[in-house]
Amino acid sequence: MTQKSGRWAAGPILLVPALTSCSPSSMGPAPVSQGPSLTLTTQNATIDLEASDRINRFRRLSNVAGIRPPKIQMLYAPAGSVPGVRKRVPVVLVTFDEGVFFNTNRATPIASSAAVLNVIARNMADDVPDAALTILGNTDSTGTSAYNDNLSKRRALHVMKSLSARGVDPLQMTTVAIGDRQPVASNATAAGRAMNRRVEFLISASPQANLAVIQYRHVDLNYLTTNGAAPIAVQSSTVSVLQPHTVIMHGVKKLALMPVGPMQIEPATPSDDNTITERPLAPAPLVSERELAPVAPSALNKNILVD
Repeated sequence: MTQKSGRWAAGPILLVPALTSCSPSSMGPAPVSQGPSLTLTTQNATIDLEASDRINRFRRLSNVAGIRPPKIQMLYAPAGSVPGVRKRVPVVLVTFDEGVFFNTNRATPIASSAAVLNVIARNMADDVPDAALTILGNTDSTGTSAYNDNLSKRRALHVMKSLSARGVDPLQMTTVAIGDRQPVASNATAAGRAMNRRVEFLISASPQANLAVIQYRHVDLNYLTTNGAAPIAVQSSTVSVLQPHTVIMHGVKKLALMPVGPMQIEPATPSDDNTITERPLAPAPLVSERELAPVAPSALNKNILVD
């Protein structure tokens, strides 16, 4: 049984050191002890503490690195989103505008993104070993949906490659071919389209929590088109969930995005405390926890993205 950042690998009840002394009981004076006492901490409380630590650590690391502070939000996946957890699960959402990472219509990170990638990798290194990171490359609605989906996947893959080179385990990372489906501003204006071109990092105790937040994220349907007209009957769509794995191509190891499964997304209205309203959607696909065996180039199929 291993421990890191206060979470034991097994069981919902955890023993963590507490730096408070025990008060005397009615049965007599407390035994003399120079060490810390032990208190019971529930799995739910631990998940909340880890989320707060992520936010504080990210702000501290960003300040030390001198990078422009990103937008940081705490969202919550619905109760039941994560197997074995009967409460809503906090998800930390970190958002950067596109220009921090990419030139327009390009997928390779620009040189100035290195400091940001260093901070993200350091944050993950200091987190619990099973922390999950989902990377979304969002686009505006100009161009075809197929082009935007492919661009968002290629951008996520390049960011994953950069983070993997900095020590982040590929099996901790996922992405969704989100493209232009989740705008945060109107695509009818240049300023709105600039806000929609962004890179987002979702970090939580489980990839299922990250995917649930994406699945039920609120989207104003008026934002989806460039002409300002709300699309008719746009209620839900199916997107691909992907995870990076190492493959062998021509004797060289490469990081490739491989499909985990389809996921339905639907606009939903969050409550006042940012809890995502649960809808009757099928659960997101489970993400593999094991490295796939290396495959020969001949075994690769068109669904595997290698850039």
